[in-house]
Amino acid sequence: MLRTSSYQSIAACLESYGLTTERAAATHPQRCFTDPAEQRYALDTVTALGEDPSGKEARILPRPAAPVASSG
Repeated sequence: MLRTSSYQSIAACLESYGLTTERAAATHPQRCFTDPAEQRYALDTVTALGEDPSGKEARILPRPAAPVASSG
């Protein structure tokens, strides 16, 4: 689940099929931010959704300075 989006509508849809969702204790990195503006958006959005970005979106992960060339 991406924490910058609400999962409620997805959970409601799954529930209509008899499925349930639960919040896992652990989170997993999705990818690095493309730039500081994207990170700021994530921090602001996660905070507005009532979540704590500490140690998650607030953590700066290293990435190459230049885009990595695709091999495909």
